[in-house]
Amino acid sequence: MGKEADREREFSDNIDRLLAGEEVTAGKEMDEDYQTAIDFSKKLIESRVEPSPHFKAQLKQRLLLKLAQQEAEAARQKERAISFWEFLRNLVPQSPVWRTATVTIVVIIVAMGVLWRTGVFTQSPEVLLTQPPMVPGIGAGGPEEGAPPPALETPPQILLELEAVPLKTAVFPFGETVEIGLVFKNTSSESISVTPFPPAIHIVGSRTVRPVRSFTEGDESRKLSPLETISHTLVWDQRDSSGEQVAPGWYTVHVGEVTISKDTELTETRVSFPSITKLLIQFPQGAMEKVIELNQTQTAGGLSITLERVELHDRGVIFSAFTTPPNYSPPQSSKTHPLKGLVPALAEYTVDGVTIQAKYSELLALEDGIRMIWGQGESYLDPVPSEATELVIRIISFGEWQGPWEFVISLQD
Repeated sequence: MGKEADREREFSDNIDRLLAGEEVTAGKEMDEDYQTAIDFSKKLIESRVEPSPHFKAQLKQRLLLKLAQQEAEAARQKERAISFWEFLRNLVPQSPVWRTATVTIVVIIVAMGVLWRTGVFTQSPEVLLTQPPMVPGIGAGGPEEGAPPPALETPPQILLELEAVPLKTAVFPFGETVEIGLVFKNTSSESISVTPFPPAIHIVGSRTVRPVRSFTEGDESRKLSPLETISHTLVWDQRDSSGEQVAPGWYTVHVGEVTISKDTELTETRVSFPSITKLLIQFPQGAMEKVIELNQTQTAGGLSITLERVELHDRGVIFSAFTTPPNYSPPQSSKTHPLKGLVPALAEYTVDGVTIQAKYSELLALEDGIRMIWGQGESYLDPVPSEATELVIRIISFGEWQGPWEFVISLQD
């Protein structure tokens, strides 16, 4: 498991580097299948022209999640487990099943490219698995003054809504069975059929890019009258796909696609859902709760960043940093973009040797610089166990500047 996790982590890092425009080659110790996977990803990325930061973040997450979904589907069809790297070997497949899986991924990537050019990603951020936030006046890329307003588009009709019970977040003791209700509602004026039911369900943790547990889709089709609802209860024993207890922390529930058909039409509609709820598995020994004022400064890549404050709560970690980029000037209005295209800062944190992705920060443009905040609002970061001794916060990159800016914090007085 350790070797496979290292290979998966390196593959994820290489996707980041490819998206950043860097040259990536597999090392001597990597086999031919790994090189084939890198070459395949490179061709997908080279087919685009200057993607936005939003598109880059979503492309990586959707590619990795789609690989995991195809892996789960293959397991269901062949009634045997298949590893992440066995799936990658079949990116250039021989069998019809895997040839279909590869074509599906290519179609998704091409479709994402078309949608990106039409602005759909910026209009519907709720369907993204991950999206770096942008600051008003910084990287907003709004229309030039005097330009005609964009044409209004008619939003597509929503045929099926999904709601989770409990909503948004739920907290569970370590080892306790998790139950989440999923309520599907026909919001159209006609009867519809939903296939499959229940859809596949994936539980994704904060420490990995692939699901820790996947529940395969059912083999039924359900018919719903207008405004009728149908329910399904997700029951999870907090164990991963290997039968091991998962680590404490935040987990996100993703519901797979379904096909909607109407009696009055021959066409079918594929419906996907945003992540519906987050689960917090608590530490059995409790979480650390304290506020640490730091104001430590590190310099890397020609930029100085000050880690200001770390807040540790039973529901997670919040930390903030501050920097004044060269030639910085505060935004004067919503029409000025002094740092157009600036990407929010990417960070991670390590607690006693365990690294957790903090992902992208929020940005606040101030008079004298920019404040970066991780873990605020619904950007939940895993809490820290009460007996932890050391916390290391590592800011990896900020816009065009590359770190890392690393801050080591002792947690025990």
